[in-house]
Amino acid sequence: MAARRICKYPFSFGPGNVAAQIVELNPDDLSHAVGLSFVVEFTAIGTDAADTFDLKFQDTADRTRWNTRARLAQIIGTTAAPYAQRLNLQEDIAISTAEQAYVEGSTGDASEIAKGAVRNGPILGFVRGPVGRLAGWRMQFDIVDAGTQNGSWVGTVYVFADDNLN
Repeated sequence: MAARRICKYPFSFGPGNVAAQIVELNPDDLSHAVGLSFVVEFTAIGTDAADTFDLKFQDTADRTRWNTRARLAQIIGTTAAPYAQRLNLQEDIAISTAEQAYVEGSTGDASEIAKGAVRNGPILGFVRGPVGRLAGWRMQFDIVDAGTQNGSWVGTVYVFADDNLN
């Protein structure tokens, strides 16, 4: 199994709130991937206990409904930097009942996953569009800079694909 980096995204948010900042990943072919690793490294973290950082990794088959497949545990502004979190999503393991059947995202009764969780199962590749490949994965940042509006969040997101090349 070989791991390849499919995303390196440096970020710097704040001060102030950032609601639903969307960043699409490159439309790479992930059809050989049996696992994805999502790593977020922080060099600066908010300032107040009410400051929060949420990050979701989502996939889609049609670019209309986006499904949250991995979600960081919420980070609060008093967490000491440097700090890192990793989530691992697997395709080739037995999946739980909640992972086997769920309402897809972007619908009124969509099934959201808990903070600090992943939804294992098939890993989608890219989406075919009228002029070529379109992104099938994206990141959604939600940041609250509460209180004195002085919090900043600085770091880098890495996404790695573990490919099954046997």
